[in-house]
Amino acid sequence: MGVILAFGTGTAATSPGEHTLDFIKFAIVKPVSIVVGVLLIVLFGMVSFSNIPYQLTPSVERAAVTVRTSWPGATPYEIERDIIEEQERALKGLVG
Repeated sequence: MGVILAFGTGTAATSPGEHTLDFIKFAIVKPVSIVVGVLLIVLFGMVSFSNIPYQLTPSVERAAVTVRTSWPGATPYEIERDIIEEQERALKGLVG
């Protein structure tokens, strides 16, 4: 790797990791600035989070199908054999 020149300081940095050390030195020298920065980031995050619209459980209505079968004078067996079994075959493919 080549030598990286740090702009404005007139010194040569030997690796990109030295910029991380500059930040660490800054954090040690000015801890109040770091705390204020972190608090501002947390505050802006809380404000943003409270303004985000969310919908955890969307309102979904399931379709309901009601079938009433009436055959006056017929026995339950006749209704089941002639009507209900036919209705079950026809409605078997419906979702819900």
